[in-house]
Amino acid sequence: MIKTERLQIVPLEDKYLEDVFQLWGNFGVIKYTYNKLLSSREDCQIRLNDLLSRYKDNLGANKFIILLNNKMIGIIGFPVIDNDDFKCGLFYQIKEEYWGKGYAFEAAQGVLNYIFEKHSNAYVIADAVVLNVASIKILNKLGFKQIFIEENGFKNNGMEIDLVHFEIDRRQTITVS
Repeated sequence: MIKTERLQIVPLEDKYLEDVFQLWGNFGVIKYTYNKLLSSREDCQIRLNDLLSRYKDNLGANKFIILLNNKMIGIIGFPVIDNDDFKCGLFYQIKEEYWGKGYAFEAAQGVLNYIFEKHSNAYVIADAVVLNVASIKILNKLGFKQIFIEENGFKNNGMEIDLVHFEIDRRQTITVS
């Protein structure tokens, strides 16, 4: 478990199916992700099973549930791209009713600290569509550096939008505020 000031970040498990379904069944939450909007718990179970089957790397769990007062408010993860050099991605999704309260930043900061404690050579990438101003602000505040913008790099949910690519490594400072 990863603990922050207000949050507990625990490994993803089947028991969170209903909460995950509410998250991934909300177009506002997933519209700038590569996930398709879910319309059934069965589809959610299939996607959850897929995530759980690709669950572990040499750190153990890499996909987590974000809890606030023991209530699921989101999901966060760092899918591993290269175990040898420890390169991973970072993603997070927060239920709409918890937007704008700093929870995504706090959870991401906790996960980044966890990654960097375990891997001194860690290199983390993240992407955000240009329209997702909140996510771009979070990544900048965390100390991510923009490396390039890919024109029409995001193609999903009937949209083609420019995609901003970010990176951070252990040598960069993670903002604490």
